[in-house]
Order: sequence, then structure tokens, then C-alpha cells
Amino acid sequence: MERETERSLSKNSRRIDREYVKVIDWKEFDHELTQLWSLSSALKLATEKKLTLQPKLGLIQWVLSQEM
Repeated sequence: MERETERSLSKNSRRIDREYVKVIDWKEFDHELTQLWSLSSALKLATEKKLTLQPKLGLIQWVLSQEM
């Protein structure tokens, strides 16, 4: 039973991977890599900003709830 589940998951993950695969031409590799690097950096900065803002927002929400 466990092996059947593993096979099923493996088949599903392969199917999903094929849906999201992007084949790029070697000539465009440098551009694609630069774009990926840029998006990764932007995501990291946004995540860091979110983590610094969450405690502040929580405090503001707490203060507002106390005033009501």
C-alpha cells in the first residue's frame, strides 16, 4: 500500500514538473539567469521587509483593539 502511494506521488510530481518546465535557448541563457537572479533578490528583500513589518503591525493591531 505504501509503495503504491509512493509511485502515485512520483507519477504526479513528474507530471507537474513537465507542466512547469521552461526550455530556453542557450543564447538566451544569460538573460534568463540574470532575470532569475533579479527576481530571487527581489523576493528575498520583500520577505525581509515583511518580517520586519509583521511585529509592528501586530503591535498596532493590539493597540487599536485596546482602544475599542
